[in-house]
Amino acid sequence: MGVATRLAARRLREEGIRLEPLLRNAGLSIGQIDEQDTPIRVASQIKFLELAAGALQDQLLGFRLARDGDLRLMGLLYYTAASSETLGDALARAQRYSSIVNAGIVLRCFRSGAFTIGLRYVGVSRHSDRKHNMEFLVTVLIRVCRVLTDRRLSPTTVRFIHRDLDKSSEMEKFFGCAIEFGAETDEIVFQDTV
Repeated sequence: MGVATRLAARRLREEGIRLEPLLRNAGLSIGQIDEQDTPIRVASQIKFLELAAGALQDQLLGFRLARDGDLRLMGLLYYTAASSETLGDALARAQRYSSIVNAGIVLRCFRSGAFTIGLRYVGVSRHSDRKHNMEFLVTVLIRVCRVLTDRRLSPTTVRFIHRDLDKSSEMEKFFGCAIEFGAETDEIVFQDTV
């Protein structure tokens, strides 16, 4: 859907940083950014977020965009989840809907001793995303869970495949749990009571 790309472009514009060279390098155009309904390929979003983070000198760009952004920008994905009566129903709907509208990312919810939300890319190498896009997605999912339950719901663990040289206490404080970098999967784990 390109929400992270458009939020990053907005930040770059606010800082007076020229978009065109960064967009071109990521295989995007101003027209794609300005037209909200134009889909953006996951690979292009991953590349653009990396370039934007460098230009903004913000190594937590994906996380901060998700933390501070309006969840309604997620469009029908958010509204589909928000119209559910329980968090379990909301996540099941989000899982189904994301498979329809988001060809590059698979969301899977399951119970394996704990309630887990797993994320993985399809058709895109996970290692091409050094951090920003996946951190955006995980942060959005945690925020949605909090909004839908009207609680400061905290996972017991957040796992990322990518490594992080600068362990972020800012992210850990927001998530309310330790973050495991260099994991085998990208996932959010909640106590089984969710």
